[in-house]
Amino acid sequence: MHATTGFFCPGCGGQRWAYALIQGRFEDAWHFNQMLCIAPLIFLGAYVMKKLGTSKRTNTIAIWALGALVLAFVIWRNMSPQVDFLRA
Repeated sequence: MHATTGFFCPGCGGQRWAYALIQGRFEDAWHFNQMLCIAPLIFLGAYVMKKLGTSKRTNTIAIWALGALVLAFVIWRNMSPQVDFLRA
């Protein structure tokens, strides 16, 4: 995506994130992709919602909120001066 559009996608840095995480370099993992760092919390929230048997309206709101979070992350990532995450 970056080569074609010049924008970083939400998954950019994912392999570097995983490699840093496996090596126990948590600060580097956070630097490479913050969205992947909070992904376990998102999955935990979805699991809890499923177990609680939430309503269709609540599920729809959660999906829209997640979409807004990803969109905000993409915008922040591409506007932020910290996009030097390609340092490794």
